[in-house]
Amino acid sequence: MGNSIVIAKNYNNTKVINPQGNEDEMLKIKTEDFTAPNSFRLKNLFEQQLNQLYEEEIQILQVTEKFKNMVSGSIINNIFIRHLENIELQIIRLDDLFKILQLNTEIIHCVGLKSVIIECENLITQKLDRNLRDFSILSSLYKISCYKIASYLNLQFIAKDLNYFRAFDYLEESLNEEKHFKDEILNIMQKDSFQTDQQSVKGE
Repeated sequence: MGNSIVIAKNYNNTKVINPQGNEDEMLKIKTEDFTAPNSFRLKNLFEQQLNQLYEEEIQILQVTEKFKNMVSGSIINNIFIRHLENIELQIIRLDDLFKILQLNTEIIHCVGLKSVIIECENLITQKLDRNLRDFSILSSLYKISCYKIASYLNLQFIAKDLNYFRAFDYLEESLNEEKHFKDEILNIMQKDSFQTDQQSVKGE
């Protein structure tokens, strides 16, 4: 990893203040001296990233439930139902990883994802007709899904370096589910099935 992990260099209990400057939400990142073995620092980074991913999943579960209640098309609604089930399974897998690897759990707020969610919510709360609102919800979840996939890939890279083969497989299973969901969203936005689904709603 080299010197790219700047935040770990020569600091203990480093505080990272969120962009809004709310001291109550400072993130205390447990780090050791930069002279510690690479494997130890990598394990520490994996633990931090796993905790952050867990928090991401909770945020995504909540926002997906919210968006599900706002969509009008039956095709989209069914996709949301399946995706919510997958998110719950993904959270269970992360819980299992904490137990298997005997890692500490702590709340690490994901400021980046929160910003993406706020941006998406602001877009959706605008006055839009059903068709545009559903399209906005899908495009928002696509953006959130891309963020989540990046988080899983990052953890997989670290797991591979640490020879955490079981963790890699757990992450791979969730990653494949998320990629499938992202592709489903993209297909609906690109194909006529989205328009057809909305027309059936208008005819009700």
